Amino acid sequence: MENQRLDELIEKYILKTATIQEQQELLDWYNTENGEEIAWLSEQLNEEVLVKQRLLLNINKQIQPKSKSVKLCPRIAAAAAILLVAGAGLFFFNSDRGIQKQVQDDVAVNDIAPGKNTATITLANGKTIQLSDAKTGVIIDATSLKYNDNTQVNTSAITGRHPELVSGPRTVQTPRGGTYQITLPDGTKVWLNAASSLSFPSTFQGLGNRKVELSGEAYFEVAKDKTHAFIVTTEKQEVEVLGTHFNINSYADEPNTKTTLLEGSVRVAYAPRHPEFISGSHTSKSTMDEVILKPNQQAILTDNTNITVKQVDPEDAIAWKNGYFMFNTETLQEVMNKVARWYDVNVQYQNPEVKKLKFSGTMSRYDNISQILKKIAAISNVSYSIKGKTVFLK
Repeated sequence: MENQRLDELIEKYILKTATIQEQQELLDWYNTENGEEIAWLSEQLNEEVLVKQRLLLNINKQIQPKSKSVKLCPRIAAAAAILLVAGAGLFFFNSDRGIQKQVQDDVAVNDIAPGKNTATITLANGKTIQLSDAKTGVIIDATSLKYNDNTQVNTSAITGRHPELVSGPRTVQTPRGGTYQITLPDGTKVWLNAASSLSFPSTFQGLGNRKVELSGEAYFEVAKDKTHAFIVTTEKQEVEVLGTHFNINSYADEPNTKTTLLEGSVRVAYAPRHPEFISGSHTSKSTMDEVILKPNQQAILTDNTNITVKQVDPEDAIAWKNGYFMFNTETLQEVMNKVARWYDVNVQYQNPEVKKLKFSGTMSRYDNISQILKKIAAISNVSYSIKGKTVFLK
C-alpha cells in the first residue's frame, strides 16, 4: 500500500470517518505486513479507547525494527505518540496471547461453518419453495419469481398448470444461519438477516400503501413513490417512508426494537400488532409514541413502549449486511445472540457471570465459529468448547 493511502486511512480511523470497507482495507494491510490477525475486541472498554487502541496497534507494529519503514504525516505521527502513552496496559490479540490460547485449537475438530444464502418463500396457497443456495437473491412480481441473475425459480412442482397460485400474499423466510436478498414488486430491495421473515402482497397495485410485515432483521432500500407510502410493521412498531434506506432490528428474543436511518426520512411509531396483549393502558398518544428520524439517527423502542432517539454511525447497524459482526459495548450474551443466529448454534453458559462481560469490536461473519470464539477468549478470561451444535462458555 502506498504511504499516501495509508496516511489517509489512518487519519480517517482517528477521526472515526472510515467506512467499513476502509477499516477492512487498513486491517488487511496490517495483517499482510505483520503476518498475524488483529482482534478488535476488548473487555469493558469504551468505544473511543477501542478505536485508538486498534489504531495504535497497527502503527506500533509497523514502526518496529522488523517491519518495513512507513513515513507517517506529522499529525498522524503525533497522534500515534499520544496514543502510545494513553494505551498502555490494554489487551489485544497478539502473538504472545495467541500462544497462551493455543490450547483451544483442538476445538477446530468440532468447528462450525458460517451461515450462507438460504431462504424459503411461502405462497398464498400454503406451498413452500426452497430458494437456491447458489443464488443471492430473488426478484418477485405479481406473476413470476426469478433470481437476481434472471434465471427462473422453479415453481412447477407446486403450482402445476395453475400459475395463478403463485399470486397472492407471500412470505420469504430465512432460517438461523441464513440470509437472502429480496426485490419486491415495487422495486424495493430488502436484505434479510438470519432467522427473519418478510410478508407482503404479490402486487402493490390498487392498494393505498405498500405495507409489509417484518420479524427479525432487515435492511431496506425503498423505491421512491410519492403517492404510496411504504410501511413496515413489526411486533411493536410501524415505520412509514416514501423512499429511503434504513435498517430494522426486531428479534423476538431481543428487548428492544431498533430502527436506524441511513438516508431520507422515516416516521417510527409505537403500534403493536396485538395491543390486547400489552399490559397497562395506552389509549392516548404521548410525545414518545412517534418520532421522525433524520439520517444517522436510531430509534429504540423499549419493552415499556418508550421510544428514544440517538445519533449513531449507521454503518454499525448494517455491518451484518456487509459481512461483519459489529459490537459496540455489548454484553457477551448480546454478542453470542448474534453469533448463535448466524452459526445456528445453542449457547450454554457454565458460568453465568460471563454473560455480563462487555465487548466492542468488528469481526468477519465468514470466519468459522472457532475464529470468533478464539478472539473473545484471547482478550478475556472466557474459555469455550464446542460439542455438536452447542457452544459452552465459562
